Parts: sequence; C-alpha cells; structure tokens
Amino acid sequence: MQEAQAKKDREAVLAATSAKDEAERNARKALEAFDEAQRKWKQGVQPATSPSESQMDALRKSRGFREGAFHVGVAGLTGTGKSSLINALMGVVTGTPEAVPTGNQYTTTVGRYIDARRNYPHIWYDVPGAGTLTAPSWNYFHDQGLFVFDAIMVVWDNRFTDVDIAVLENCVRLKIPTFIIRTKSDVHISNIEERMRDVVEADPTLTNKDRKSRSTVIPFSARAEYISETRQGVELSLHNANLPPMKVYLVSNKTITKIVQGDKNMRNVRVIDEFDLLNDIWALRRATSRGGMIPRMHNVRANTTPHI
Repeated sequence: MQEAQAKKDREAVLAATSAKDEAERNARKALEAFDEAQRKWKQGVQPATSPSESQMDALRKSRGFREGAFHVGVAGLTGTGKSSLINALMGVVTGTPEAVPTGNQYTTTVGRYIDARRNYPHIWYDVPGAGTLTAPSWNYFHDQGLFVFDAIMVVWDNRFTDVDIAVLENCVRLKIPTFIIRTKSDVHISNIEERMRDVVEADPTLTNKDRKSRSTVIPFSARAEYISETRQGVELSLHNANLPPMKVYLVSNKTITKIVQGDKNMRNVRVIDEFDLLNDIWALRRATSRGGMIPRMHNVRANTTPHI
C-alpha cells in the first residue's frame, strides 16, 4: 500500500516537473517572439498580414473601382515625383488645371484620377508618401490599402529604401504585378555630367584638346554610369532582401509626357525606359482584359539588356 502511494507521489512530482518545464519553454518562446516582433518594429518591418475578402470589397467600393478598369496604385516616399509621374502617364502637363496637384504640400489621402484618353481605361491612385505623419513607414502597405490594386508602381528618386523593399515583399507575397520606377533620370544624369565636367576641368595634366575630346563623350559616359549603378544597386537590394530579380524602369516624367502626347519632336530627347514602361503597362492591361483577371507577377523580370 505504501509502495503504491509512493509511486503515485513520484508520478505526481514528475508530472508537475514536466508541466513546469513545458510552461517555462512556452514562456521562453513567447518572450523570444516578443523580442523578435519588437526588433522588427524598430526596423520598420511589418508583419505578414493578409486582407480579408470583406476588406478588399469595402476598399474597392470606397475607392471607386470600376468593372473593366485597370486600377494602379502609385506609391513611394514623399518627394519622389509620384504625382508628376501620374500626370505624365496621362499625358497631362504638370501645373495645368487638369493636372494632379504637385509640390511641397504632402498628399494626405489617396487621390483618384481617371485617365481621360479614349481606349485607356486606367484609374491612377496617388498614394500618400511613406514617412509622413499621415503615412508612417510602419505598416505602410497595409494602412494605405495597397493590397487592393491591380498593379503597384514603387516610385523612388535618390534612395531605394527599406520602405520600398517592404512594399515589394508584400507585392511578391500577394502576387501583385509591380513596376519599380526611378524618376527624374534626366536630372540625375545631368548632375553626373556636371561632376564629370568638373573633374575634367580640374585636371592640370590635360591639354585643351584633351579636355574638348573628353567633354564630347561625357553625356554618354554619364548616362551609362547612371544606368549601370542604378540597376546594380536595385539588384543588390532585392538580393539582400531575398526577393526575385525585377525590372527597374529609369524614366523622365517630361519624356513620358512627350511620348504620351505624341510629340513628333523627339530627335534630341534621351530615352531610357520610358517606352518600355508604357508598353509593359499596356501589355499588362491587355492581358487583364483578355483573361478577366490580373496575371499576377507575370511582368516581374530583371533587366536583361542594358538600355544605353
């Protein structure tokens, strides 16, 4: 009898010890999960959340989605030229009455702009720039409802940031077609040209003939440097984030405007990826209308040939 009781006591002690160990393991896991979440929060990494169908439907309705239209969200940091890009894609000159407002006044709500051109059923959405008080970097993708769009343009200017990467990660996860667009390429190339000219002028070993000869090729060298450095930088950022290779479009909004308007005086205009961007947008739209749904991520590909 005593032996049986002793056995029960030992089993009870073992069970209590096991339960205690299990509780301690669970507590450690919970603490580790909390620490990881806190670390990601400090880094601006958002949790992988997926919208419900009811959320999608409600947001489509509130943003005026139309049956048969192609809804494109234009996102990115403040000051990257998102509004000017939308104007260019619609063939509208920035600053005119029909243009999307631009300037220092931050966009605080998602703007909706219907493309007025015939046979272009696009609706462009100007998303508030990440990093403002109304659109903090944390949870930018979800808070701005980017998950609802048929396609997303990630627009950047000087720096390809963690916010851009976070948007792309969500686009890949949700299989949303994405266009990575670097704007103001004409300005960036001009700045590189100026730097190169300063270097040539400051070189005391060069003769006037040498300076003239080198100055002649500066526009081509600056263009090649800009294209190469931009593509390599984006490729590295995507690789470091474990994202697949994606095409990056280097554009000037002024050049896009000229193309969309059908300007015949394009002889002296330096084109990089403007035609590619317009053609790829149109191709995605046509694929959508034929198939009745968005061919998710079919357009995500790396730059296979340099546009120099």
